[in-house]
Amino acid sequence: MDEKFSHISAHPLKMRTCVRSVYVLLLLFQPLLIYPVGVSTRAVLPLKDKNDIEQPGLQAPVVNQHIKEGKESENILPPDHIDAVRLEQDGDLNKDFHKEVLLGNHEDLEARNPNETEKMLRVVFEKVDVDSDGLIKDQELEDWIVVKIQEHFDEAVRENENIFLTLDPDKDGYVTWKEYLKKFLIDKGFPTQLADQHMDDYESLHLPDDVKDKIIRYRFRWSEADEEPQDNRLSEKEFLAFMHPEHSGKMLETWVKDIMRGLDTNGDGIITEAEFSALPEGQVDEQWEKADRDWQEERKAEFQRVIDLDGNGRVSMEELKLYVDPKNPNHAKAEAHNLIELVDSDRDGSLSLEEVLAGRDVILGSKMVDTGQSLHDEF
Repeated sequence: MDEKFSHISAHPLKMRTCVRSVYVLLLLFQPLLIYPVGVSTRAVLPLKDKNDIEQPGLQAPVVNQHIKEGKESENILPPDHIDAVRLEQDGDLNKDFHKEVLLGNHEDLEARNPNETEKMLRVVFEKVDVDSDGLIKDQELEDWIVVKIQEHFDEAVRENENIFLTLDPDKDGYVTWKEYLKKFLIDKGFPTQLADQHMDDYESLHLPDDVKDKIIRYRFRWSEADEEPQDNRLSEKEFLAFMHPEHSGKMLETWVKDIMRGLDTNGDGIITEAEFSALPEGQVDEQWEKADRDWQEERKAEFQRVIDLDGNGRVSMEELKLYVDPKNPNHAKAEAHNLIELVDSDRDGSLSLEEVLAGRDVILGSKMVDTGQSLHDEF
């Protein structure tokens, strides 16, 4: 990402900085760390001193030029973006949320012209308008959103099953960390022979920093998902929690705590509007100052309208969890109310087809989606 834009989309959690800090701590305090049963400290990352590695005869293969980038090389990694969840895993706002809870499964969207987009919205309107009276009411929209959120949950389960099968070739119902790490390295472009060698000798490869960061981050997440007895391997259910924390109460709790730590700058256990909308540190060019202001206004609006349920300007851990948890029964109700409030131009408490078409930018997430896109084949 261009450095000029990085601070705009970046979140105060500064995940990459945190990962590097963990790496330093691991190097300095490795003997003090307590790992789950069956987990070797050497299984996390290379710990040999750099000078030792560079001694003649101990030089590790350097294959950085062969490292693959992009989504196809990281299919088995937990997604940064989770459909129908208000926050990204780094704590940034999910800008596709409105689109996801209204349109459902949109991975196969194809570019269409504006006329076809209007046809799409007409089809959606008819599906939401269950009683066919020409108006979408609160309850109809709420029920629709519940269905769409469940579809995203079901899709995540299906995708998890497919990935798990590829990682469990012996079909014993478990995937070990070594099996997972090997597949990760191969997908990133490491030859199978070198990946196998790395499983037995963690100093055998010079890993690029970004690859090392991912291994560290997901190694700790793997341990979090590994329920008792912690045996350094995950069942399909545990692997689902690893990939999608929103499917696990324990992982969701950890995720919320991480977000709270990143946002709660004074450590009082409460997030204020100022903390939630605080810009990351650093100076920006004058030309990007408007983008900064827009970013802050967007987060302030989200805080006031959706997160701060009692309107006291303070969000507790429990409120933050309710906000993040897509299975919170109040989510669909609040989203339906908010969308009607934003699009209902005649203030009659319901949406006509004309209002839906006129408010397409809000419904589709404004800049979140190209107006030349259509729904999944289900529509």
